[in-house]
Amino acid sequence: MRKEHPNLIIIMADQLRLDAIGSYTPNINQLKENSVVFERAYCASPICVPARGAFFTRKYPNETGCLINRGEDKHSRVSPEHPHLYGLMEDTWDSWHTGKQHLQMAPSLDKSPDSKTNWRKLEGRYEAFLQENNKRKPDGPNYRGIVPEMTNGTITRPKTYSIPTVGCYEEESEYFIDEFIARDSVEAIRRRDRTKPFLLNAMFHAPHPPLNIPDPWFSKVEEVELPVNVGEWYSNQSPLQLYNLTGAIGARFLQVYSEFKV
Repeated sequence: MRKEHPNLIIIMADQLRLDAIGSYTPNINQLKENSVVFERAYCASPICVPARGAFFTRKYPNETGCLINRGEDKHSRVSPEHPHLYGLMEDTWDSWHTGKQHLQMAPSLDKSPDSKTNWRKLEGRYEAFLQENNKRKPDGPNYRGIVPEMTNGTITRPKTYSIPTVGCYEEESEYFIDEFIARDSVEAIRRRDRTKPFLLNAMFHAPHPPLNIPDPWFSKVEEVELPVNVGEWYSNQSPLQLYNLTGAIGARFLQVYSEFKV
């Protein structure tokens, strides 16, 4: 007999393309084999924060008001009047969050005294963990560069952001960001309130840049087969796509991939 309120674990990767799932993703493959796979489902936005805002509210970014990744203006946040998954479920489910917290609202959900979700936020805690163990983040100046970022819809300023440099993260894999999130997720499962149905939103970081990857995974990939249209510009490509952060980053990825293809 099916439970009225089943346990629910949502695992989300950041920037994982469907065509990347295959010989290097055995665990995801196993999940697919035991699941319903939606092969015609599409992300509501090509950038992280609006996409997650749409996912957690079931509404398009133009409805939630969250259109950009970050900034001081209202367009980087979901308007507070929109119901969201945490608020809809945390009265009945024992609700936990691990990893990236990118359902940006004002006031912040994880700081709200009314929230019943157990927030195991990544920001701050991961850096403290690395500092305690004298380890560096999977990042650095070689993985970042200057890109334009619009502010308040009025000015564009230079900011540092990830670029498509790829390298091996020399620290042990236990210090990699997604390993930290995985341990938090396992801890949530162990510490859950067993008198309630369980809800876990596990928001992983990879394969989002910086592309500073630990072994054994870094050494597993020797050759990448690129789609035929990578690095090819559309004949009527708008130069305005280079005006802000997402367009500038996309152009640099295209340039790197073009050089790789040659």
